[in-house]
Amino acid sequence: LAIDVPDFLDVSRLRATGLQAGEEELPDLMPPIVLPEDTRDNSMSSTDSPEIDEGAVMQLAEMGFPLEACRKAVYYTGNMGPEMAFNWIIAHMEEPGKAATPERA
Repeated sequence: LAIDVPDFLDVSRLRATGLQAGEEELPDLMPPIVLPEDTRDNSMSSTDSPEIDEGAVMQLAEMGFPLEACRKAVYYTGNMGPEMAFNWIIAHMEEPGKAATPERA
């Protein structure tokens, strides 16, 4: 199947022009870096990094979501369980950078 494509494609009408009237910029939220227990420095106290319910993370990962998305979901829902984290993933699936799209086998 062949598709004719022009040599020059003008996409200037699609270019963003910045914030529009009535819009406000979203805050830049970055989750903490979560390291596996065995790689943490033993001198660090538990208050230096957030605790994440690994059981909830694993339940979400078993559903096919990427591990990093599962960790973010559990973190952003305050360890309120896999159901709340699942709802967070569903609500944020389309957001760039959230990496919440389920992996396909």
